[in-house]
Amino acid sequence: MSVRMKLVTLVAVFASAALAVPQGASAQGEKTRAVDATMKIAIFESTEGANHFAGRITGKPLGTAAVLGVATVTNTPTGLITESQPTLYYKRGTLRMKATDVVERQPDGSINLNGTYEVLGGSGKYKGATGSGTFNGTLPPGSSVTVGTVVTFDVDGTLRY
Repeated sequence: MSVRMKLVTLVAVFASAALAVPQGASAQGEKTRAVDATMKIAIFESTEGANHFAGRITGKPLGTAAVLGVATVTNTPTGLITESQPTLYYKRGTLRMKATDVVERQPDGSINLNGTYEVLGGSGKYKGATGSGTFNGTLPPGSSVTVGTVVTFDVDGTLRY
């Protein structure tokens, strides 16, 4: 076998090996996307120290999903702090989140709800998802955070899957 033929064969072997090696996640289409969504939730049950909520989120980049979670509630001098790990149920999979929300009564009697979230992972198309962001909502004067309360949040951030 000539030297040239040996080189061609060697290059072909290396090229075949390179194609056979699994590509990284970014080569499989994983990329960071901007989150710009509206989430509307309702508290449907309240137990000692926790509010159970359900609702939906609609917007970019994933469309519409059902939201279900339980928020533990801690009283502070200016309001409440809630911590939750809601799950978002999309057609192509789920996203698991960790959220912290500061609930503060304002001088005019309205309530501001401002928080942060982190994406802990997912299933289906969103397996291994990561990301983070913020959410903000306001309740009018005279409102309370109890069973039957409905809150609309503006959700912004990033999502990588």
